[in-house]
Amino acid sequence: MPKSKEFIDSDDSSASGSSSEAEKKGKKRPKKEVKQKESKEGSSSKKPKNDGVWELDEKCLVTVRDFKGKTLIDIRYMYEDKNSGELKPSKKGISLNPKLWRKFVEIVDEVDQAVKEKS
Repeated sequence: MPKSKEFIDSDDSSASGSSSEAEKKGKKRPKKEVKQKESKEGSSSKKPKNDGVWELDEKCLVTVRDFKGKTLIDIRYMYEDKNSGELKPSKKGISLNPKLWRKFVEIVDEVDQAVKEKS
């Protein structure tokens, strides 16, 4: 059962009862940090990096990661943290398990053909 708002507020270390935007952000689950890319040189969507990260564009990454003992393929937009300058994952994206990933790869040609017909 999800935590109630009262329970979340009781865990909050702030003494005030106001719900400012900063407090709302503090209640979110911590996100797994992604290392900031070192350089734009030699980046290619076809060539994997050593750490299982592929760059689709400057702020869209494909990663292979483990979450709670399961392998996931994560296609996600990233944002630059204002305080640390690190790239961090946004809410915009999708995580696929290996079975769904294989199904996606099987239909890529059909989707590509449909896109060409629309253009």
